[in-house]
Amino acid sequence: MNCFSSSLNLKLQNFFGNFLLAHQEDELKDEDSIWKKIKFALLCPPHGHIGKWLSIILVILAVYGGLLALIGQHAAAPHGILFQLFVLVIVGVLMGKVMELIRLPPLLGMIVTGIFFENLNLLEKDENVWPQTSSKLRSLALVIILLKAGLGLDPKALKKLSGIVFRLAFIPCCIETLFVGIAGYLIVGLPWTWSFLLGFVLSAVSPAVVVPSMLDLQARGYGVEKGIPTLVIAAASIDDVLAISGFTLCTAIIFKPSSNIQNIILQVPLEVFIGILAGLIWGIICIFIPSKDDDNVKGFRSCILLGGSIMSHFGCQYYEVPGAGPISILIMGFISGLGWTQYGWKTNNYVVQLLSKLWMLFQPLLFVLIGTEIKIYALDIAILGQCAAVFLIGMSVRLIASYLATFSKEITLKERIFISLAWLPKATVQAAVGGWALDFVKSKTDLPDWSTKLNYATIVLNTAVLVILVTAPLGAIAISITGPKLLKKTVTESSLETPG
Repeated sequence: MNCFSSSLNLKLQNFFGNFLLAHQEDELKDEDSIWKKIKFALLCPPHGHIGKWLSIILVILAVYGGLLALIGQHAAAPHGILFQLFVLVIVGVLMGKVMELIRLPPLLGMIVTGIFFENLNLLEKDENVWPQTSSKLRSLALVIILLKAGLGLDPKALKKLSGIVFRLAFIPCCIETLFVGIAGYLIVGLPWTWSFLLGFVLSAVSPAVVVPSMLDLQARGYGVEKGIPTLVIAAASIDDVLAISGFTLCTAIIFKPSSNIQNIILQVPLEVFIGILAGLIWGIICIFIPSKDDDNVKGFRSCILLGGSIMSHFGCQYYEVPGAGPISILIMGFISGLGWTQYGWKTNNYVVQLLSKLWMLFQPLLFVLIGTEIKIYALDIAILGQCAAVFLIGMSVRLIASYLATFSKEITLKERIFISLAWLPKATVQAAVGGWALDFVKSKTDLPDWSTKLNYATIVLNTAVLVILVTAPLGAIAISITGPKLLKKTVTESSLETPG
């Protein structure tokens, strides 16, 4: 029996040894034929691109299978929301890879996937579940990328460029709102209040497009010496606070004329203050807790910082100070990252590595869901030309205002041109609030001049959809193409991005 067992073990070892080393017996050369390369790629065990994709497929099947077992019908095909999200993400990733092959930003393929599924009615959305689920998942994706951005901010550049940060945040936003407001009144015939509401909807830059694009350039060393990625990322969060607060003010004037306008105006500095204070407090906590000598320091730091970011973002939304959330996340990431480099993590940052892995999932999820918010069938062809004229005027003056706002001896002509182009993409805020007025008017049929307000709200939605369709892909392409051409490349080893 022992002899038989030993013989069997020996045979199995020889079989699996040969099996596992099959693709190591031969080395590929550049001049080898395509058939030999294909044969090599198919050898066992799975390796190279095939091995990677098989691993991804197995992870997807395992995660989906686990969720199906836990949740049941909400994950089941074909109507379950989790099943539909899985399909969206998988197709979005594949389309992103296609875009990469033709040297376009992958987010373009992901957005197109969402648009395709939404406008061909391939999604069976439960209106009681889908809107909230989509909104929360998009918010969670923004938390991850904003936190990663905060950890990557350069303190020296931030200090040196602080004046330009505020100019870039305020001047283009205000100028674009002003010109869109005037154009909306003169071209489309909107009342002043509705016209400025449209201006604030269009003036918000998209952190979902800008932040990952800037982090990619920063990781490759472009603009790092001057702190251009830090400048753009920091200004983007303030820009959004200003635009959303202006939008809130206009909706209050239009729909709730009895509201205390003074309190709404004070909302902007209040949200900035709350965001900075919350970010400082939580960031300092994350520096000292847990102790840098704790055996589980990596896990504790990741959970405390990521959990605090999620709590801050959704908590600020709950208490109706939504603009404070993104600012607090950037601040707590910046403060904790700065402290960790001095108290324990001088060579690498595990939290950044974790967020990078999470972003691999949440990037396609974010952009396909943004795509599903773009309802082309809702566009009114009759007013499309007027809407296009309004947003093109706004986009043109924004380019000029961004260029002028960055005037400084610290920044070159090429860098100012790049920043102006990086300040174009619109998607996140427009997808979130572009249809708010229309939904509100539809739900309040007893409003005075209801049909007129319905028409105005339709114009706002049409223009928001157009601006996403044009500026999100155009801006992402402009950043990826012009970044390496207009920004100086610095070859440095970033302590935050070094794998550990």
